Amino acid sequence: MSSYGLSQILIGRDPVPLTQRVGLPELRLIPEMLRMEGTVYQEMLSTLGPLDPFTIPLSEFMRLDYRRVADLLKEVGMSCSELIQDAWRRGMRQVVICDGRIVYETRNLEDIPNETIEMLQREHDKPCYTFSAPDIVEESTWSTDTLYGEDYPTISLFLGHEEANESEIDDPKKFARINADFDTGTVHLRAFPSHKLLSPLKDFMLPLREYEHLGKKYNAFNKMARMCVRSVEGKVHSTVCGIRVVEEWEACALLQVSPKRVGFVGRSTLREFGVVLELDPLRKVSRVHESS
Repeated sequence: MSSYGLSQILIGRDPVPLTQRVGLPELRLIPEMLRMEGTVYQEMLSTLGPLDPFTIPLSEFMRLDYRRVADLLKEVGMSCSELIQDAWRRGMRQVVICDGRIVYETRNLEDIPNETIEMLQREHDKPCYTFSAPDIVEESTWSTDTLYGEDYPTISLFLGHEEANESEIDDPKKFARINADFDTGTVHLRAFPSHKLLSPLKDFMLPLREYEHLGKKYNAFNKMARMCVRSVEGKVHSTVCGIRVVEEWEACALLQVSPKRVGFVGRSTLREFGVVLELDPLRKVSRVHESS
């Protein structure tokens, strides 16, 4: 333990010198009593071997970094694959698994709110893992040609914190501008790479979820964001909505059809803004107009 730069730890209210024998297994069971920096905590965990996704204490789970949570999510997806696939066959679109069983399921296409998953974790006092049925899209991998394929239609969006002021969309410290691919065959999907967003939108937070796009899995966490668009007439339209933030974008399943994609939104985006999108294939540009 001294190799982590710690001279003592705090057990309850009493500091315990590291010269006193304290077993790592015992420390692992009481992480809420450890007072140490997050990076040091992650380094300590790396010495303890694999974690069990169902028996890990919730307090410890809440302190894990993205990589460790992603590994646990993948493990649950594999061990509970039959349970998950049966839910999709029954028409469910999302499930939450806790302790090896489904504790919540829904046919709703909109992503389950973070607050619902957090409530389930508090009720069961255990980590919960969320899975979504394959994205409903009309694009397909067989139409992809990275050398000679046609350009994908896009829409220029401004994304900031949900409390950001839409009048400041040109401030690069308040809003990130992203030319996202626009798919009329997709409804509610709004996904963006974390490295294109600003803090706090890009900062990892639980719960992490597993999605599937054209047969390949990808992970994302959800944030509420203010999403804006500006019409050619100069008017700014704004909405607060949930977005999927993807940490590992370069390897993301969403890039199968459009490898240079830096964002992906469905047709509900236009309804939320109440605007008209003009696609000009000759000039290869998209224009946002006011609805007449």
